[in-house]
Amino acid sequence: MAERTARFRDVFAVGEFRILWIAQLQSRIGDQFARVALALLVFDRTSSPALSALVYAMTFLPPLVTAPLLAGLADRYSRRAVMVVVDLLRAVLLAVMAIPALPLPVVAALVIAVTCPQPLFSAARTSTLPRVLPDERYPVGVSIMSSTDGIAQILGFTLGGVVVGASGSPHLALAINAGTFVLSAALLHWGIGPHRPERSPTGEAGPRAGRFALAGISLVAADRRLMGLASLIWLYGCFVVPEALAAPYAEQIGADQAAVGTLMAADVVGTVIGAVLVARLGPTLRGRLNVPLA
Repeated sequence: MAERTARFRDVFAVGEFRILWIAQLQSRIGDQFARVALALLVFDRTSSPALSALVYAMTFLPPLVTAPLLAGLADRYSRRAVMVVVDLLRAVLLAVMAIPALPLPVVAALVIAVTCPQPLFSAARTSTLPRVLPDERYPVGVSIMSSTDGIAQILGFTLGGVVVGASGSPHLALAINAGTFVLSAALLHWGIGPHRPERSPTGEAGPRAGRFALAGISLVAADRRLMGLASLIWLYGCFVVPEALAAPYAEQIGADQAAVGTLMAADVVGTVIGAVLVARLGPTLRGRLNVPLA
């Protein structure tokens, strides 16, 4: 008898998955609130498109450095504890960023500090998902998470522009983002199990962070295919340029602050449409199109 394919309702019937999904949805929306707020805050203070783009880039670039250094920690401690601690840390940093009189260099430094631990959270969540969905429901759960991510970004950018435009201050959007991380931490703390990493025969919970980083870098550098894929991922900084320049562009065309969020969301809408179209292609054709699309 053929094995039944898992459905969406089978996945959402799992309580821990629902918690992970809700936590991701609302915190991702909050992240986009903050990105809209930062773009407007920096441009309003400096009138410099270059500085606006630079600060916006800081919300993406630090994980390129911290990912190989921090991700291994997710295999040394309870995955729930890692996610909760990272969320609370980001909530505190964003709450400080929401202080109106904060100097711009301090804001920029806090942006880097908020972004650096993101790979640690992602590694812990990624490791938790197959524990929560250990069977045929797992790929469906991954698909739901990916789709949700795109939808949350679109909603976050659009609503973030509306919030900043209505309030007249980007600091409210930053405070909302801090609140979403507090809510995420609470949901994860009380809604999922600890999901401790499996211990090695020697009793260690996982590789040391330093050894993990060196092993990961060596593995990628020694394989041309992996290095090529990593290089394509690093190019991500190039195609988020339209989002980074949304604030100065909106002013140039005479649009209001709410339009900044709409312009940022348009980029994500295109990404979601492209992802759906590419997913409909066969694996062989997708592989052949990697280079032309890049």
